[in-house]
Amino acid sequence: MTRVTAGLVFAAALMGSAIAAQQPTSFNVFFDQNSEQLTPDAAQIVASAANTIRHTRNARIIVSTGNPRLGEGRFHSVQAALIADGVDSRRIVRANLVATPIAYDPVLADRVEIRLQSNLVLRTAMTE
Repeated sequence: MTRVTAGLVFAAALMGSAIAAQQPTSFNVFFDQNSEQLTPDAAQIVASAANTIRHTRNARIIVSTGNPRLGEGRFHSVQAALIADGVDSRRIVRANLVATPIAYDPVLADRVEIRLQSNLVLRTAMTE
């Protein structure tokens, strides 16, 4: 099997269906500065992510936070909203956003990223 074919097989397995394949696999949720509460716009983004997640199989949900001081609370706000929207809590894991060497941007620090990551990627990476 070529890498291209393996990539296509992986992509199909990741998304679980042709309809889900057209949906995004990453969502940025922005918070007000110094807040752990979801804004109405942020709640809509989380609901959209939950809808996509419910239509996928074999995907781990990685919730990455960037603000060291508020990250834990923001993670729990997003996690609670995802669970309330029907996402299985066992699929949700927390990670830290990778810091960049570029100048600090407070807007980017006030976000949480929700990513769908296939379990197939994790297994493949561990066996190579």
